[in-house]
Amino acid sequence: QKQNYFISNYQCNNTDSYDHIFAEKQSEDTLFLLKKSFDIIKQINTNWLVGQGTGKLYYDTGKEMIFKIKNINTMECYITIENASTFSISKPIVFWNSIKKVKSAFPNSKKSWGFGKVIYLKNKKKYVTHIFECDTNQVKLYLAYSNDLKYWVKDSNPILTPEHFNKLNWNAANEYGIMEVTPLVSEIIYHNNKYYIYVYGDNSNLNTFIGLLTCDSLNGNYKISKKPILSPNKKSSISNHDVYFPKVIKHNKEWLMFYTAKNKDKDEVICMASSKDLFSWITIKEDIIPKNKGWNQNKKNQLTAQVKYINDTLFIWSTGTKTIKNEDGDQNKGNVLDIAIGKFYSLDGGNTFIESKGNPIIGGNPELASENDHIGASFQEINYRDTMFTIYHSKGIDSLYYKIKVRY
Repeated sequence: QKQNYFISNYQCNNTDSYDHIFAEKQSEDTLFLLKKSFDIIKQINTNWLVGQGTGKLYYDTGKEMIFKIKNINTMECYITIENASTFSISKPIVFWNSIKKVKSAFPNSKKSWGFGKVIYLKNKKKYVTHIFECDTNQVKLYLAYSNDLKYWVKDSNPILTPEHFNKLNWNAANEYGIMEVTPLVSEIIYHNNKYYIYVYGDNSNLNTFIGLLTCDSLNGNYKISKKPILSPNKKSSISNHDVYFPKVIKHNKEWLMFYTAKNKDKDEVICMASSKDLFSWITIKEDIIPKNKGWNQNKKNQLTAQVKYINDTLFIWSTGTKTIKNEDGDQNKGNVLDIAIGKFYSLDGGNTFIESKGNPIIGGNPELASENDHIGASFQEINYRDTMFTIYHSKGIDSLYYKIKVRY
């Protein structure tokens, strides 16, 4: 398979954790690969990187040590790398696709930021999204605008504060009765001249619920649902603790919501609900996205990053992580651990999903200090003037802040 983000096994599909890639031998800066690496050599170029782990627990994701590729010889199946003296012939290799054109939406900010849904306002000829503080106990919702998706400006004042959600059981005050956070935005639907804004928040027992805000203008008054529109199902072994991070799409004459459910063991899966009116929702299927034995094998992270119809095919972009090796020395090493995003498709309206080839399609660039740890589920692809812009959320290993980033 032609890979978009990394290559971690000889099959070039990243769905098997154990068939690691190794260099057969090394001569100074030259790595000679096995002949079965030919399919890998054919699709990489000098924009790709060679990565290795440390062999130590939690520091063995295949990107702790990075080597730039100088030359590739496809016929003889070898590559030359920079800083080859620190390469280890005994450790497996992960090949990483290094994306160069990356901007920070708010480069000078000294806070961590997340974002909801980016939409285009025809009357203002601008893009807009809700942004919010993250990785903190104090959260407010702001509007941010862009003319070209590259450069963003945040409103000085929040559009919604925690006090707007006072006395709601699905977005509760802290243990001292103080309102500290708003719900987080994950979706906006504009329908019949009204905005439907899907959010999620925690009650006093730290169960997470999905709520709804409506308004005629994103700058105007928001009507806040007093009750959640979707709640954890105590009778379900899958969704008995949390429901959150909803994405909504029109399907024929109804609406479909794809959201994450978490159980008491903190296992996460994506579920599907339906609605006729965007207000009342009924869960119709739980655990709809298949796991593999590679990049999305971990049960602890699965969120819907994006949902779209392309022609007659329904696509979901989902986060996934790999299970790392444990203290007993399981063989899960040298491959990616951190959150990446892959694509799945359905030909039957969401009843069954199949993993697309080339997964995962995006993750943190191991060369960039602002995203070499992981990316989050906040993610959106927008085609603007014949260029595909990808807006996403990332954090670096040594970075204090989450950043909103733009690739194009």
